[in-house]
Amino acid sequence: GDRTQGEDSIRYLKTAIQASALLGAEAMLISIGHSGDLSPERREERLLRSLAPLSEEAQKQGVTLLLENLTPMESDGYTTLEDYSSLFDRQLPCVKAMCDVVVPFVQGRDPVEYLHVLGPKMVHLHLTDSNGADESHIMPGDGIMDLRTLLREFRSAGYDGNVTIELVTGYMDDPTGAASLAIRRVKELL
Repeated sequence: GDRTQGEDSIRYLKTAIQASALLGAEAMLISIGHSGDLSPERREERLLRSLAPLSEEAQKQGVTLLLENLTPMESDGYTTLEDYSSLFDRQLPCVKAMCDVVVPFVQGRDPVEYLHVLGPKMVHLHLTDSNGADESHIMPGDGIMDLRTLLREFRSAGYDGNVTIELVTGYMDDPTGAASLAIRRVKELL
């Protein structure tokens, strides 16, 4: 988008950070999204220009910004662990890493590798399942991921951050039922 759209987005996200603080939320998730096919240099410039004021507002409000990792099907930048981890070398104190386990899985990588590379910068985990063919996020237990082993490996590697179950658009018809089933299945994995 143009500069006006970018400025509107920053204002909107600052308001969301303020709302998160008012609600007592410790963290708010944001994602990189798609750059509109900018060159890597312009993409990085625009991303850092956006993250700086958001990090500043988050620090003022006492909120951590979780920068979600995305697949190449969802974004055109920072979709590999190497590129994504480079973002956390910047001076953005309130921006922390997370791992949506589907992202490395569909790229043929071990999700626990995120923890090994990011260390204490990784403070959040999205738990969901995958069909292994695309970026679909499906009900835990309905896909091909060995989530029990994955959770055990994260724990063994020292992860003690937050974990949330991520259910997306396929469950909008009955979100309460889907959430109940997902919680029950994840409890069985523990």
